[in-house]
Amino acid sequence: MVSHADDRGRGLVDWRPHISAKWFNDNFSVLREERKVPEGLRHKTKNVMASVMINEMFAGGLFNGE
Repeated sequence: MVSHADDRGRGLVDWRPHISAKWFNDNFSVLREERKVPEGLRHKTKNVMASVMINEMFAGGLFNGE
């Protein structure tokens, strides 16, 4: 989850579910299918997920430093 706060307020900017690495083992294939986890999805650490979200925010011009 990425949030932003300044003197005008605060809010949630981006959110993505973190899925435990064990869910990507073959033992969990039926559960992934039942829960409709997208087939191409791969495990990412929380730090990697946060980095991706922050980079997407800046690349999209959401926070341009003004």
